[in-house]
Amino acid sequence: MNGMGMNSMMSNGMNQPGNGMNNQMGNGRGNGMNQQMGNGMNQNMNSNQNIMSQLMMMLLSQNLGGRQNMGGNNGGNNGGNNISDRDREEVEALMKYKMMTEMADMIMMYMEYKKTEEEFGHSMEALCFLVNATWEASKMGNTTPFNQTTDAWMEQQMKTMENWSEKEKMDYAVGVMQNNEQMYGEIFFRMATWACVAGHDYMKAATMMDESYRKM
Repeated sequence: MNGMGMNSMMSNGMNQPGNGMNNQMGNGRGNGMNQQMGNGMNQNMNSNQNIMSQLMMMLLSQNLGGRQNMGGNNGGNNGGNNISDRDREEVEALMKYKMMTEMADMIMMYMEYKKTEEEFGHSMEALCFLVNATWEASKMGNTTPFNQTTDAWMEQQMKTMENWSEKEKMDYAVGVMQNNEQMYGEIFFRMATWACVAGHDYMKAATMMDESYRKM
C-alpha cells in the first residue's frame, strides 16, 4: 500500500468502516456486491457512449451556430464590410479545423476515460469479491474477522490522529504492520469493506442519475 492510501486509511476514513460495518456486511449486504458493482459499471460504460454522441452533436451545433451568426451579420452589413468569397471560405475552413480538433481532443479524452473506468471497475469487482468471500466465511463459521479492533477503537484512533502530521501517521501505520500483523490486517480489511460499501452506494447513485439524465 502506498503512502497516500495508508494516510487516507489512518486519517480521513478511520471512523467510516466502523459504523455499522458488522451489521451491513454480516446481514447480507455484501452478498453479490462485487457482481452489482461490475454490472453497474458496465451499464455506465454503455450509457457513456450516448453521452459522447451528445457531446459531439453539441460541438457541431455550437460551431454551426457560430457560422450562421457570422453569415447573418455579414448579410446585414454587406454595404460596409464587403467580405469576399475567398475570405469567407478561409474563415469557414478555419472554423472546420477548429471544430475537428476540438472533437479529436474530446474523443481522445473519452477513450482514456473509458480505459481507466473499465480498469477501475475490474479492480473493484475483484476486491469486493474477496471481501464478500471473507464475510461469507466468517458467517459460515460463526466467527468474526475482528478480534483486536472494534468500531469504538477505530473512531478513537481517528480522533487521536486528527492533528498528526503525514509522517507521524505513516510511522504509526508502518509500526502497526511490523509489530502487530493481526491488527494491521483487521484495519486493512475494514478499509476494504468500507471501499466496497461506499462503491456500491456510489454505483447505485450514479445509475439513478444516469437514468434520470437519459429521460431529460
